[in-house]
Amino acid sequence: MKLICDRAKLLDAFSLASAVVPSRTPKPILENVRLKVEDSRAYLEATDLEIGLRVEAFGIEVQVPGEVLLPVRRFGPILREVPDETLVLEASGEQLVVRGSSSEFQLPTPDPLEYPPILSGNREGYVITTGKILHNLVRRTGFAIDPDSPHYALGGIYLEFGQDRIYAVGTDGRRMAAQEGSARLVGEPRVNSVVALPQALRLVDRAVGSSEDSIHLSPQESILEIWGETFTVVSRLIEGRFPPWREVLPKTPAPVRFSMSAGYLLGGVRQAQIVADPNAPGVIFDLRPGRLVLSARGHSTGEGRIELTVDYEGQDARVRLNPKFLTDFLGTLDSEAVLNIEFRGPRSPVLFTTEDGYTYIVMPMALEEG
Repeated sequence: MKLICDRAKLLDAFSLASAVVPSRTPKPILENVRLKVEDSRAYLEATDLEIGLRVEAFGIEVQVPGEVLLPVRRFGPILREVPDETLVLEASGEQLVVRGSSSEFQLPTPDPLEYPPILSGNREGYVITTGKILHNLVRRTGFAIDPDSPHYALGGIYLEFGQDRIYAVGTDGRRMAAQEGSARLVGEPRVNSVVALPQALRLVDRAVGSSEDSIHLSPQESILEIWGETFTVVSRLIEGRFPPWREVLPKTPAPVRFSMSAGYLLGGVRQAQIVADPNAPGVIFDLRPGRLVLSARGHSTGEGRIELTVDYEGQDARVRLNPKFLTDFLGTLDSEAVLNIEFRGPRSPVLFTTEDGYTYIVMPMALEEG
């Protein structure tokens, strides 16, 4: 195999593929990325046996087709540090030679035929959405999962596919974040819901960002396949039953309802959090007509009181919430985003919603006596 590559463009694709490579593995061959050159196109492949990625590399001039394994710990730094705009890559046997205008590297490399195959699916049915929608689905739910839970499903992001909607849900049992987005169903997927590995969804998010590019998701019995114009990600699923998330949603109107901007509330919570007891962090929300008072205190941290103006004329209400649960959630929103907030009592979940299909429910903490 021999080719001439645009160093910067190859680095872009290699950086994405490297994100799949495990930092520690009993199988050293997985510490490589496979470069396959077919006709006039080049692809990079990587897997950790749970997630597989295939991404097209651009700026490649093929002289001799073939394939080679690129050692991540050596080839990545070469791409980043060599100043040349173009590099020559030539592989023969178990050696890779990388040449620049004033540099040459000879790297040992395993036989590419020993590299495990990337997972593959059937694509019988799938949904189409956009990178921007998927970005919101992942960013607004992934923070609420619990990777360390003995209930494995709580460590993943639940995806549910409908005729024209896609739902993502994350929960750790004390809070739940759910986001919906528009999608178009094509064919008949074998399953209509999966619990996805968050790493796989974040990898796709990294590949497309918040663009309007089309993204295809095919849920299958044991894998989830996601692809765009230049990449394919195939991931195993998390086993276990996800909680019936819709049953958590309140069924009756809340006695206390008000609205405010996400940035305004986030600023207040961050101020109150400064003096919250580190052993039992809690911020008290004291709602009264025209104002919301946030307060916190700790035996060794002092106490603080922040008053926010709100358009509210109803009954008084009081609840204590974990500030981290709030900053995690509020940090995913634009500061101008309008929040609709519902209180149902000091021991009942607090509901936050937005106009773009975002729902967040958080369980309260016990109010301090006195």
